[in-house]
Order: sequence, then structure tokens, then C-alpha cells
Amino acid sequence: EIKGEEGRRIMPAVGMIESGDWLVPHLAGEPYLRKPPLVNWAIAGSMLATNSTSEWAARLPSALSMLLLGLGIVWATAGWLRAEGALMAAIFSIGCIGLIEKGRLAEIEALYVACTGLAIVWWMRGFRSRTSRWVTWSSCGVLLGLGLLTKGPQHLLFFYTVVLGVSLRARTFREVFNVPHLIGLLVAGALFAAWLMPYLAATEGGAAAATWREQLVERFTENHFDLESWLLAIPRGLANFLPWVALAPLLWSRSATASLPPREAVLYRGTRDATALVYIGMLLIPGVLVRYAMPFLPVWGVLLAWSLRDRLTPWVSQAWRGTVRVLAVLLSLGALAAPLVGGWSWLGGMAGLLALLLCGFAGARARECSAAPALTALSGALMVAVTLIYSAAVVPRMVADDEVRPVAPAIAAALPAGELLHIIDINYQPELFYLRAAHRYHRNWDDVPDDARVFLIRSRARQQAAKRRAGLETIAEFPVKLDKPLLLLRDRARLPERKRRSARRLTVPDR
Repeated sequence: EIKGEEGRRIMPAVGMIESGDWLVPHLAGEPYLRKPPLVNWAIAGSMLATNSTSEWAARLPSALSMLLLGLGIVWATAGWLRAEGALMAAIFSIGCIGLIEKGRLAEIEALYVACTGLAIVWWMRGFRSRTSRWVTWSSCGVLLGLGLLTKGPQHLLFFYTVVLGVSLRARTFREVFNVPHLIGLLVAGALFAAWLMPYLAATEGGAAAATWREQLVERFTENHFDLESWLLAIPRGLANFLPWVALAPLLWSRSATASLPPREAVLYRGTRDATALVYIGMLLIPGVLVRYAMPFLPVWGVLLAWSLRDRLTPWVSQAWRGTVRVLAVLLSLGALAAPLVGGWSWLGGMAGLLALLLCGFAGARARECSAAPALTALSGALMVAVTLIYSAAVVPRMVADDEVRPVAPAIAAALPAGELLHIIDINYQPELFYLRAAHRYHRNWDDVPDDARVFLIRSRARQQAAKRRAGLETIAEFPVKLDKPLLLLRDRARLPERKRRSARRLTVPDR
């Protein structure tokens, strides 16, 4: 079932499909001003393409974003890392824990990291190979414009961390102060303005601008200072790059840049030092969440592949090979146990079998592999095995413990036949994503038509409802996650006698 912030991305997309308004996202019947709409467009497009409003269709754009990120890294880096190094860079980038998690959720991060990461890697490619500045900056402008449409201007911090870090290392700003750079920024701004101008005309522009300012400030201040969270921010941030973070110290080894030409060494050191400094600095700011700094993960993947492609020392190779063999054995045991833990099904059984085959292949091949590209590919195979074991063992238990999904069918069952449900002053409730009965959102009781007969409200608003409408009767109460229960009410004075007798009182048990 959907969780976390997924509902805030999915439900505006569903609203776009139902209303035909693709300009202004709406959530619970009100304009959703907190984020630009690219992720909503992507989810809505996926739902139309698959003819489904399921969680699978909503999460498909995130998975495709990660795939495109990996393919884009291969394309951008093959010129200087060769095919083996480019494949390593892609595996390091999209095969880390943080992006595997975000790549399977209908949230902003997958699309946001893909746009930002590709823009940075494409600029690195242009700097290293002295590609035409016009080509480099116009391509970066398109990617940065898509980033603006995804989450606003925050990604510019990560992009210019690399650009300025490399420029300072090179002791020149010719790569920054030039006409193609200006044109690239104009391209990014034009993409954003193509949506922003009509959007502001269709909404209260001042309210939207104020909301975005609050969002930008909240990136650094939205959480109160918590000592435990602050102390764990850096470990959690590094954990997002697992398992490859174990190799990260090699980025600072002398051999990493020993054989690089001067321009490549400047690019490598400038990118490495600037991203590490800003990443750690961000996580030391109280209230900053770890996921905010994820756009640096693909950059680290490229740097790691660059440093290890041809310079793997014997002791690192031996330790890496031994780790692969040990993990292959442990994961093989997990693959055998997965269908038993998650409950037997053909899908789970196939996932466990495929994971077992991958582990056996990786363990057997690790004995004779000593080169970094081969060990990276085997490690990537083990990461695939981990996700298969997770799908076979953990996901079925998560589905069995659903708390959000069952509420909507219970509401639909309690709803009098043929009645339109009026949902009043419920700004956002993920359970309502699953509601298939006919319904309409209202900001308050003033917007409710006089002939409305069945209502859904929060329990804390019961007294207010009684003041606005006499004769309201509670049909059912539905406990929801992390909030007060929802109440289903009917107006006995306006409900026809036949439907009045068929309505029955239901209560969903609180898990």
C-alpha cells in the first residue's frame, strides 16, 4: 500500500486524469501549491499508459527514472571510462541502498536525483573532453529545467557545487562565465516558465510564491533539533551509499589520480572534495533530512568507478573477492528461506529461485575474478538477489499488515447505495486513494450543496457538523493511521426512506 509522502504525489495525478486540469495539481479538492507538477505528470501519464490507477502504475516512473539514470551514466562516461568503467559507474550509482529504496516508491526523489545527477555527470563529461560548450550547457539546461519542474531550485546547489569546485581547483572560471552557460540557464528557465506563467495566472500567484518560500526555508528548519537524529545524520547519509561506501576511502588514495592527465585530475579532485564537503556540511545542519543530499550519490558512483577501473590493489581485490563469496553463501540461505518466511506463492518461489541462481553464480565466479569491473558486476548481481529476497520474504508480510488499504472498501460498503459521498475539510488522507465510490471534496460546509445527504468528516469536527446540519446520524466510524478517526454521516431528513432503511452501521476495528 502507499506510504509516507506517496499519496501527496499520486492523488494530484489521479485528480489531473479525472478533471483534465494538467496545469494546477489538486489534492483533496484544493490547489496543491507545495511542489511543481513534473512528478504528478509522470504518474498520471503512467496511469493512462497502463490503464490503471494501481500502486504499481504510480511507482513505475520512479523505477524508469533510475533505469534512465543508469543508462545515461553509461552513455555519458563511456568516452573516458570505457565500457567496463561506464558499467561500473552505473552499478555503483543506481545499485546503492538509498536509490534502490527511492526507485520503488512514488516519490519525488527518484526523478529529482535522475535529473540532477545526469546534469552533473554530463557537465563533467563536457569539461573532461572539452566538448562544445554550447552542446554541454544546452543539454545541462534541459536537465536543470526538468529539475526545476520536479522540486524547484534546490538542485542548483548540487550542480554548482561540482561546477564551482572544479573551477576553483582549476583556478579558472572560464567554464562558468561564458555565453553558452547563460544560454543553458535561459533554456532551464524557459522550460520552467512554460508551466509557471499559465500556472500563476490560473492560481493566486502570491499564495504559490509564499508557499515555495516556506518550502525552501523548511528544507533546513522544518524539524526541531534532536540530538540523536543530528548525531546519526552522517551515518545515515553514508548508509544510503551502501554497500559501495566500504570502497569510498579509496577515492582519496594516491593511486586514484596517479596516472590521470592534469585536466582529468583537476576534475576528479574538484568533484570529490566539493561534494564531500557540501554533503557533510548539509547533514550537520540541524533539521536537514538525509534524503535532501541524495543527488550526490550518482556523482560518487562515477568517481568510484573512475578510481577503481584500472587501479585495484591486490589486497583490496582479495578482500572484495572474499566478501562476495561470503555474502553469496549468506544470501543463498536467505533465498532458500524467503518463500517460507513470506508464505508460499508462485511469484515468491520464482523470486527466491532466481536469487539463489544469482548467488550461486556470483559465489562461483568470484573465485577466479580479480578485476574491478568483474567484481562490481558480481556485487551488483548480489544486490539484485537482495531485492528479490526482499520481495519474496518481506513484501507479503507487509501486505498482510496493511492499515491504509482496507479503510476505503469499508467506507464504500457502509455508503448508502447510489449516494454521492461528500468529503468535507479532509485536506489529505492516504486511505482515500483507494476509495472507488463516487465522491466529491469540499473545503468547508459552505461549499456543500443543500441536497447533499452523505458526508465523511474527521471525528474532531463532529460538533461543528451538528451545528451546520441538524439531524445528522453517524453510520460508521473508521480509524485511520496517525490521525483522528473518520466519521461517515447521513442526513436523515434528506435521505429517502428506502435508502435510509438500507444504511447500516459499520465499524472498522482498530489494528
